[in-house]
Amino acid sequence: MLAGTDGDSLFHFSQWADGPAYEEFFRTSRDERNAEVDAAVPGIVRVGLDDYRPYRSVGTAAATPGCVVIVEAAFDPAVPDAARAFADLVFDARATDPAPAAGGLSGNFHLSPDGTRMLNYAEWDSEQAHAQALASPGPGVGSDTGQWRRVLDFAALGTNGFRRYVPALALVPRP
Repeated sequence: MLAGTDGDSLFHFSQWADGPAYEEFFRTSRDERNAEVDAAVPGIVRVGLDDYRPYRSVGTAAATPGCVVIVEAAFDPAVPDAARAFADLVFDARATDPAPAAGGLSGNFHLSPDGTRMLNYAEWDSEQAHAQALASPGPGVGSDTGQWRRVLDFAALGTNGFRRYVPALALVPRP
């Protein structure tokens, strides 16, 4: 579980091997796991579950990240595979960036099954490293290149934003 740097939010990210594994957990262990979370965070309000599938990752978290940035974006549902195309543009821009932002450890892109949403679970050295990357002269976390401008000008991109989190509580799977 991650605590928001805003002092008011939490983010829980779970990964499952496949649908049947999640269904088994939901049937046999979800209530017990929720009770553990409720005990650790009294008064928690659950706002819902989102379903994503891993798509592409870059980098490695060789060190424990000091900050996790959750980037979420919604895309025009009339544009097929918009989320996938957008993620691919980000990877192209990153691969050709002449001066990548310091402190970025990894980016893990996930797409919704219907292709209209994207979540990037990005690990950074620190909150400050992410803030410095955003304050750089380029657009967003990248240099001022044509590839990064294409990311920013992606026509099918709808709502988007990010939140920063720090590690707060780890719940390990039971055998």
